[in-house]
Amino acid sequence: MPERENQENPIPRFAADCMLGKLAKWLRILGFDTAYSNGWKDRELLSLARAEGRVLLTRDTRLFRRVSGSDRVIFIENDSFRSQIQEVISHLNFLPPPERFFTRCSWCNHSLVDFPRGEARARVPDYVFETQESFAFCPGCERIYWGGTHRRMAKEILDKIRLITECCSKNMG
Repeated sequence: MPERENQENPIPRFAADCMLGKLAKWLRILGFDTAYSNGWKDRELLSLARAEGRVLLTRDTRLFRRVSGSDRVIFIENDSFRSQIQEVISHLNFLPPPERFFTRCSWCNHSLVDFPRGEARARVPDYVFETQESFAFCPGCERIYWGGTHRRMAKEILDKIRLITECCSKNMG
């Protein structure tokens, strides 16, 4: 069942083809449920997207032609993941709310859960434990997340994308 912010505003879920691994990772960072595997064949990807009501993201022109005409597919034209994110957001006219950022595992797509700081001590480097107050856990791959420099850099990138996207949508509307 798709996640929903409310009944009128469904939060899109995606299935990305093997050429869009970095985009899939960044959509997950944005908080979007994004299925991805570089090992899926086209028919597996299409089957998953249809069965789970996901929007198909592809750079494969042959695959796109097979499903073109559907509002459940976006052909990604750009090479840069920043531009790809902007394409997706512009196509759907949907800007993810900031509170969704960093709520999914960027590796395996599971929703992250709060992880008790005391339990993190044995699972993270000493410096990280000493400098961080909160941690998140992925129940899928068991990675531990915290708000380090990588998160700050990601937030800066996401803020730039949001500004560009907001600017573009204001100019179009």
